Amino acid sequence: MNENYTAVPQTINGEQVYVLQPNGYGMGQNQIPLQPEGPSKGRKVGTVFLTLIPWVILQVVQSFALVFVFLYKAGDIIVEAIDRGRIKDPEVLYDVLAESMGPGMLIYAIVSAIGFGIFYMVKYVDFKEAGKKICNIGWRFWLAALIAVIGAQTFAQGLAYTVQKIPVIDDLMEQIYSNNPVYQAMTTENMTISMLLALIVFVPITEELVFRGIAGGMLRKVGHTAKFIMIFTALFFAIAHGNLIQIIYVAVLGFSEGYIYVKKETIVPTIAMHMLYNLMGSSDLLGQFIEKLPYPSYLFMMIAGLGIVLGAFFLARSEKKKELPVNEPYAAA
Repeated sequence: MNENYTAVPQTINGEQVYVLQPNGYGMGQNQIPLQPEGPSKGRKVGTVFLTLIPWVILQVVQSFALVFVFLYKAGDIIVEAIDRGRIKDPEVLYDVLAESMGPGMLIYAIVSAIGFGIFYMVKYVDFKEAGKKICNIGWRFWLAALIAVIGAQTFAQGLAYTVQKIPVIDDLMEQIYSNNPVYQAMTTENMTISMLLALIVFVPITEELVFRGIAGGMLRKVGHTAKFIMIFTALFFAIAHGNLIQIIYVAVLGFSEGYIYVKKETIVPTIAMHMLYNLMGSSDLLGQFIEKLPYPSYLFMMIAGLGIVLGAFFLARSEKKKELPVNEPYAAA
């Protein structure tokens, strides 16, 4: 090794590497300089809780959008109820609430996508490096993303129909959702154009910005490992959906997206995955096929779905790794 340089250990993207640095400034020729201290454990833990803030903002925007559309659509009914001192038919308000879901979802998704998108690009995106990373995604990764979506959707549909065949759980879900106008409005047969546009285009952009882009970027900046980011963002993404069944199958999608995010440091393929997943769920073609199968087949569909997802991981890992210079700063796209 050249005596004018010293191999200095550094942690880059969660991995320890050695970087050659020149000797000097009064130090011994082979003495390793002191490394600057990284973020404290307290800061790392605190950042985990800070990732909740974008999600809370998202819930507030969603609530305001739904209330705004509901009040706009139910204005005459509410005025009449105030004049009478009561409302003649409360069911009318439930119908209006169901009608408000599509426009409300579209408004909140567009507003959130624009707001979080601007924040994310200003805070986390180096456009020069982002372009390189996006162009650096090989065909195997795109194919792996497509396969992972198909596997996650297959698992989701198999799980849903398996659970529905369990009498106790089926009765419980019927009690919870049968008279819920919001849930009924989001079923496949009641989908409106505005709701489809929100679910397929703007909601995926918004959720990937919040759960992968911003949350992942915050965790990355304070030194959390790629594995922690992948697991945390997947579980956060799943739990935020607030439904026990969704938590399970959304986590499968979240792990797939998280893996691609930490490997490629860009949310572009994860947004594409999310859009495709929601498109498949909205069309319900796979669900109609699975529903026609005999009951035991649902379990095999779940196993097959997980197998497809694992196959996608192996395909993604098979892509030839392109090493970046060790001094290149991290910049998510």
